[in-house]
Amino acid sequence: MTTRDLLERDKEALLGRISGADTPQSAVTALDDELGRILLKYSETNPSPRIGTEVRYALSTARAALSLIDSNGEIKTWEEAEPKKKLSAAHLAPFGGGALAVIAAGLIFSLAPDILSALAWVLLFVGAFCLFYAGLQMGRGKRTPDKKVRFETRPDSDKIYHALLSVMTVIDSNLEDARLEEAAEAAPPLPGEEVKAAIPADELSLLGNLLMSAYASREEEGSREIISDIRFYLHKKGIEVVDYTPDTARYFSRMPSKGKGTLSPALIQDGTVLVKGLAAAGQ
Repeated sequence: MTTRDLLERDKEALLGRISGADTPQSAVTALDDELGRILLKYSETNPSPRIGTEVRYALSTARAALSLIDSNGEIKTWEEAEPKKKLSAAHLAPFGGGALAVIAAGLIFSLAPDILSALAWVLLFVGAFCLFYAGLQMGRGKRTPDKKVRFETRPDSDKIYHALLSVMTVIDSNLEDARLEEAAEAAPPLPGEEVKAAIPADELSLLGNLLMSAYASREEEGSREIISDIRFYLHKKGIEVVDYTPDTARYFSRMPSKGKGTLSPALIQDGTVLVKGLAAAGQ
């Protein structure tokens, strides 16, 4: 049982928790719980101390990186506001009329208070009423508009799951390499059956890393030249650089991807895998 198998068994439950997460931190918590559960279940298979240590280191690293999900930058917000009401002539007319009436009443009180006092009081009353009404209308026109501020960021459960699936694939590949190394150390081959690499292990590892980097940009002429030179050098040493095909799939660890192809070639000597390759095998 691999870590990828354990993750796939919990797929529906995990996707449900991530989809229900209303914040990135909630998604981080769900993923951390899942990785802890995978570590526990994997440990129950009673792996060797070396493999147990390897899987603890690998999953601890993955758990430490989960906080990257909660690394949002600036969140854009937008406002929806009702337009302000503009004052029209209908609003200004009562104000103007009221002001004129109050002024006229004041003039009458000043010039002929005895003769036209009744008219003055009527004008004053009408003017006051018009000013009061105009004030109400102007207050409504200047009302602060209603605003609705909206912002939201939610995790994408499918993207997160497939990214975690890729991580599990890489972890399983590393665990398989450690298991093969442990088996080779525990049960050395019989005399005459041992296959020794034609070049030192550190040089082989360096060339493997150079090939991986060159394959990542093999559309460029410089990278193609590097691949060709390393391939020719290793061929002279009896080591073949093998690309991924359905027939050579046993030499490769595969990870889900939108495309298919070789990410890092396998290095084979006399039918023995010296360096396991990595391939994108689609989804």
